[in-house]
Amino acid sequence: MLLDNITWFEEVGSTNSVLADMVRRGGVANGSVVAAGYQSGGRGRHSRQWLTQPGVNLTFSVYLRYDIPPAEFAPVTLVSALAVGRYLRGRGIDARLKWPNDVLVSGRKICGILAETVDSGADFCSGVVGIGLNVNMAAADAAKIDKPATSMLIEAGSQFALHTVLTEVLEELESQLSRRQCGGFAPIARDWEAMCCHLGRPVTVAGDADDKTSKTLEGVFAGLGDGGELLLRDSRGEVRAIMSGDVVIH
Repeated sequence: MLLDNITWFEEVGSTNSVLADMVRRGGVANGSVVAAGYQSGGRGRHSRQWLTQPGVNLTFSVYLRYDIPPAEFAPVTLVSALAVGRYLRGRGIDARLKWPNDVLVSGRKICGILAETVDSGADFCSGVVGIGLNVNMAAADAAKIDKPATSMLIEAGSQFALHTVLTEVLEELESQLSRRQCGGFAPIARDWEAMCCHLGRPVTVAGDADDKTSKTLEGVFAGLGDGGELLLRDSRGEVRAIMSGDVVIH
């Protein structure tokens, strides 16, 4: 499905925005992909800027529509992270997952994911899932980023063809999406936890930047809830499910 409708651009503002606009105009098949060798206006969660260079890294977005309540669409971010993590491990890169949307290697970010809803109703939801993967970024360029970053080139010591990486990541993503559709989220959650870099570790969950009433919480990361929520065990042993926020690992 995901390999059937791929549109490649040399440059776009944001693959998520381009694909979402295409969906709103109509005629876009479920599983359609927009990919680019460079995006000038990429963004992450809470409208954070996601920077890349022309022809160096891979940015792409996938359109997904399911006959499910909107709340059940949220775990697609975790499914996507698992797919990227498995792909990287298959190439000898020790990828780890950080809730809710990051893929890390030795604590350095190699991939970020942003899922955005396009349309929804009581019993359906459609959205775009954007994935930004650092492929051929050099160490000198990674050092210029304000947070620790790495790339496939840095970790594997060789360059990769962007079109090949796109095809192989999409194959793994389709496999994991099919697993979730056939077997539910629980098997995905267990695999995600096995690759998590902070399972059982003390963390601070900073309140959602879009919710001024949210609080900062501390505890031990106890795993994922049935809907992909972060389960936080506090000092009294009580477990709280958290839907959104930023995790700081201690």
